[in-house]
Amino acid sequence: SLLGNKIEELSNYLKESYTKDLKSINQKMITFYPVTLEKINNMSCMHIKYIRQMASNPQVLVNVYFFQNYDRSHRLTLSYRLNEAVYWEDDFKKVLNSFRITNIK
Repeated sequence: SLLGNKIEELSNYLKESYTKDLKSINQKMITFYPVTLEKINNMSCMHIKYIRQMASNPQVLVNVYFFQNYDRSHRLTLSYRLNEAVYWEDDFKKVLNSFRITNIK
């Protein structure tokens, strides 16, 4: 489908861009997941997810959510070390599910 092709193109572009940005700060991209379109609290968003690492430090899972609000864009980034997922995963799900944009025009 046309939308599927556009999302794949966007995923490829963002993977290259994020990989380059991480490299510039001495980090490496471990895994980049395909971009998805999702609904969070009835708000549409674009979800970018990847795992990054600096040297031999623990790997970090990063979730970035982009919400479009007419002439504004909102980004919510949630990240934690994978070896600490047991501490953060449930809390971050609650954070995400409590996120609301209230100044919708």
